[in-house]
Amino acid sequence: MVKYMKDYFPVYREKGAYSGNPRNLKAEFSEYVEPDPDNPEAWLKEERFEDEFKKHLAEKWAMQWKGIDFTKRKYYICGQSHIDVAWLWRYWQTCRKAIVTFKKAVWHAKNHPTYVFAASEPLLLDWIMREDPKLFAEIKEQVKAGRFDIVGGMWVEPDCHLPSGEAFCRQRLYGQLFYLEHFGRTSIVEWVPDSFGFASTLPQIFSKSGSPYFHTTKLCGNSYSQFPFVNFLWESPDGSQVLANLSPGGLGPMSRHEKFDPVRRNLKPGTRLRVDYSVDKPEALDVYSDEIPPIGVFVGKGDGGHGPTGEEVAVLDTLVSEGKAEWMNVTDYFSKVLEKARDRLPVWNDELYYEYHRGTLTTHALVKRMNRYFEWRLVAVEKFIAAVAAVKNVDTGKWSDQL
Repeated sequence: MVKYMKDYFPVYREKGAYSGNPRNLKAEFSEYVEPDPDNPEAWLKEERFEDEFKKHLAEKWAMQWKGIDFTKRKYYICGQSHIDVAWLWRYWQTCRKAIVTFKKAVWHAKNHPTYVFAASEPLLLDWIMREDPKLFAEIKEQVKAGRFDIVGGMWVEPDCHLPSGEAFCRQRLYGQLFYLEHFGRTSIVEWVPDSFGFASTLPQIFSKSGSPYFHTTKLCGNSYSQFPFVNFLWESPDGSQVLANLSPGGLGPMSRHEKFDPVRRNLKPGTRLRVDYSVDKPEALDVYSDEIPPIGVFVGKGDGGHGPTGEEVAVLDTLVSEGKAEWMNVTDYFSKVLEKARDRLPVWNDELYYEYHRGTLTTHALVKRMNRYFEWRLVAVEKFIAAVAAVKNVDTGKWSDQL
């Protein structure tokens, strides 16, 4: 992996640019072990099927299920794990996190017959392919078997305000090409759970590059107001639409899904609604039925990866065995469940504004400024290369580094 990191980032500092601390990439990588305190094997023991253990489990998770009436709505569940490529760790640590996360997901798939997992971020899969070819082969087997669902056709899960339009197009190009080359298909669900707001032009880019569906969790955590819809048609200025779903991530407390019921309802049959931020409280309009579509619950530890724990999968298996939930991959949830309600969904014709983490748009402003600078430079260089390519083959593979 050290070799590949040098390929991606050829300029390497022996000292930290800000801290001045010495850095030894090779030593750090060779000595680092990504910790994983989870012990999923323990949850396969026969004791968990005994009445005494079921009682213990019910008591432990009582607060998580508090207020949920499983007879009134259907829950579809899928494992997932958001991984920040760059946050509180180095890139090579991200690689290790990805390996641990996907190894555990493969383990769950092998030991739980109905378990399904949403795999995102082609960059992480590219790193796994280079660093752990055996694991990558197992991932391909699980995708082929329908147990792993490839989602999120962008190269990484990026910030969705700052990149240029060309950068977004390249995110989709390289991400979808990787999926097509290694898994034989592209993703139809754009999956960006943890970005801090979304530009209104994104439905155009997503829909025209093969993804008619979109999922995020972020707007469920607004500071001051609740976004008026959970399921809706998100429309770009040019009229392009994606079927969008906003839902809180994680297994517990699952009861928080209930708080979104007022904005989860389908429109009344034959009713149409198109709104934006100029309309105050559209959820209060008299256009909604009492019908609530089945709820998607996407479970797993995120930010630093690791995905669903052994306990979470055991608990979900218990819910499934009691008829309270059903395993279903993300693609099927969108295309077979939410798609049925398309003509009963409101249209949102605006950006998706996130009322939190707003300082991220200006923090470390130089990094953001230089990112845009190099995006401009890449476009200029590529125009020059397009002219030169008529007489000479030229490498144009720098966009994936920038992304």
